[in-house]
Amino acid sequence: MTSISTKFIELIGAFFGAIFCFIWAFIVLAVKSPQDLGQIDEWLTLGSIIFFVTLGHYLFSRDLVSEKRRIDDIVGLRSTLWGYFLWLIIMILTYRPDVDINSTYTVGAGYLFILLIHLLMKRNYYKKAISK
Repeated sequence: MTSISTKFIELIGAFFGAIFCFIWAFIVLAVKSPQDLGQIDEWLTLGSIIFFVTLGHYLFSRDLVSEKRRIDDIVGLRSTLWGYFLWLIIMILTYRPDVDINSTYTVGAGYLFILLIHLLMKRNYYKKAISK
């Protein structure tokens, strides 16, 4: 397959990942609790964007890209899941109904948390790969 068609399929995969994310957001909003949990609700819907886009990319292009890119996607999926759920736990444990924190800060901090976990997991994975 040519490089252009591979890039196109990767782009289609990311697009379908975004569609998966919208479906997830609709599900979360449909089963949302009657009380407004503010920052937790925001994180449930917006925190999963990276995961779904990476998942779509991986599902569509895993057979077309190099081994390194496939491993990067797998590490991205794992680190995003870990970061998403750990940040969700932190958000639940620190939730106070009388304090209203801007969702931009909580979602942004969650993304930074995911990035930190991703960098640590990627570094550890490549350390293991080099030592073999």
